[in-house]
Amino acid sequence: MNRTAQNLEEDVVRNHYGVRAQPLIMIEPEHIIIDELHLLLRICDKLLSNLIKDTKTLDDKNVIHGEKTDFLHQLVVKIRECGVSFSVWTKKGTQGEVEWSSLTGSDYKRLLENLPSKLCFLIHHDTHDLTVELWNSFLKLYRFLTVEVHQFSHIGDVFEKCKEWVRSYLNLGTLERRGFDSVTPYMHCLVYHVPFLTQKYGRLVKFSGQGVEKINDDIKKIHHSKTNKWDATLDALQVRKRIEHLTSENCEREKRDYKKTSDTYWNDEIFQQRSAKKKK
Repeated sequence: MNRTAQNLEEDVVRNHYGVRAQPLIMIEPEHIIIDELHLLLRICDKLLSNLIKDTKTLDDKNVIHGEKTDFLHQLVVKIRECGVSFSVWTKKGTQGEVEWSSLTGSDYKRLLENLPSKLCFLIHHDTHDLTVELWNSFLKLYRFLTVEVHQFSHIGDVFEKCKEWVRSYLNLGTLERRGFDSVTPYMHCLVYHVPFLTQKYGRLVKFSGQGVEKINDDIKKIHHSKTNKWDATLDALQVRKRIEHLTSENCEREKRDYKKTSDTYWNDEIFQQRSAKKKK
């Protein structure tokens, strides 16, 4: 049975199903589509967080036994070898609590493709294979949902693929690996909402919010580098309107034709060169 906007209004009065306030805009729940970009970001955030916890646990265990290791630092090095700018630091005022760089969708796609093969001897060896398989299977699942799936795909097949991945994730929690003992809201959406959305609308990539995120990033860069920062909201609106005006008037500079002579360089070598420069 599908929930409706009327159900939400009734649940507010009864305080049922976690509905605590009246919706600002009455939109039927079945018309709310999950953004595939944030589905990727939030689940990969959890996968990366669990990797960091895994390496830090190993380091802490070795300290107790009088050994000095730095598996966490080695993990950071391997992530940078994938062509991703990444750092980890200890949060001030805490007892060893760490924070790390926020990554973009393209960063996580690089990690999903390249990092699993670099995890040997960095994480617990008894769950190494399961962890690597979890990363690889999520990449396959993400490609299936954004590229391969279509509106006529059988909903049961999509549901089983999503459910099997979450089961593999929770299985690591039963093996005493930190962070794998609970399902996040986006994992719930992956299993119980994404299959129905793909059946109704096809590939979720058509509803991606990457275009909006790109505009937000552009506005942030311009605000921090080309404005006086007195009024952030006004600056953002003015920059956005200037972009719209210049685009509508065809004032944008035409890009020069460029033909890639080496796909290998752009897909791999350029990231290795950038990583080498950062090490210097």
